Amino acid sequence: MRNFKFLIVLFFAISLTFIGCKKYNDGPRISFMPKKYRVANKWKIDRKFENSVEVTRSADWENETYEFKSNGGYFYTNVLGITSQGTWDLENTKENLVIFTSSSTVYKILRLKNKELWLEDTNIPGIETETHYVPK
Repeated sequence: MRNFKFLIVLFFAISLTFIGCKKYNDGPRISFMPKKYRVANKWKIDRKFENSVEVTRSADWENETYEFKSNGGYFYTNVLGITSQGTWDLENTKENLVIFTSSSTVYKILRLKNKELWLEDTNIPGIETETHYVPK
């Protein structure tokens, strides 16, 4: 009987721990893969919102890539094939993604999964941009 009570208490303690583990507003609730390795991927834009209004999908999005290497390298290729590079890091207890090129740009991470990356950009005053990425 003591073991049963102990298991019940342990179950509730673990449940409460997982309820409080949600780092990003839009998920996931829990992941065993480190955040750095979930960011490390080659991404393309899937959807984009400006001030909560969806932006019309652009054919250029298919040809733009954002690549984050696990060693901290960052590569961006635009529709014309022009590439820029820099580094990236997670900051503010891994709630922000910072890209360092000729300057630094900070994005708030809204969702971070193996196959989804949602970033919020508030770097331009008056314009809040939310971009959803999927693997390229």
